[in-house]
Amino acid sequence: MKNMIFLFNPRSGREQIRSQLMGILDYFCSQGYFPSVYVTQNSQDAERIAREYGSSADLFLCSGGDGTLNNVVSGLMALEKRPVLGYLPSGSTNDYARSLEIPGDPREAAEVALDGGRETGGCGPVRHGPVFCIHCGLWGLYRGFL
Repeated sequence: MKNMIFLFNPRSGREQIRSQLMGILDYFCSQGYFPSVYVTQNSQDAERIAREYGSSADLFLCSGGDGTLNNVVSGLMALEKRPVLGYLPSGSTNDYARSLEIPGDPREAAEVALDGGRETGGCGPVRHGPVFCIHCGLWGLYRGFL
């Protein structure tokens, strides 16, 4: 079995991920993953969990909005050994997922996380600390901050 961390933000978007949890977990178990699940409790959790536990996972699956994903990436970028990152978009806008054509349906996004090939998205450090920015529209709009 492969280790998987599934971190999700239950407050993102319209909280629709809650009704999809059993199906998502069942799918990954059927694909040979042993999931550890973490429900974010505050805005710092995603980065902290990614940093503290990410190197022990084969797959780090994140579900939330652009902010949750950005926080997970910031945590994973601090690691020497990084897992594969999968993303199930469940936020209000999901700009980053749309730019990579990740489906909005959680089951379809789960299949893409495993079988959709590898995409490398833009990720760069932001001045004044170990924070990383992945948001697709920020590079041109806020270049003075980067």
